[in-house]
Amino acid sequence: MLRETGRLARAAGWGSLGLAAIDGTKVRANTSRHKAMSHGRRVAEAARLERECAAIVARMEEVTAAEDNLRRLHAFAVACG
Repeated sequence: MLRETGRLARAAGWGSLGLAAIDGTKVRANTSRHKAMSHGRRVAEAARLERECAAIVARMEEVTAAEDNLRRLHAFAVACG
């Protein structure tokens, strides 16, 4: 989900928007040539965000596995009385 949002934002060309619609509400986009990224920096930032998203997903999977383990232990304890 995070990765797809980033791809959609890139495809939308954030730097060239005059208006952005969020939930149907039009808001003025704030772009700055001074803060614009070069292609190289944009590629590097995309790679960094990709790694960050992968780390978040990995952590979510770890937490889910730990919670599943706790549920199994609880069910076993209840079954054993």
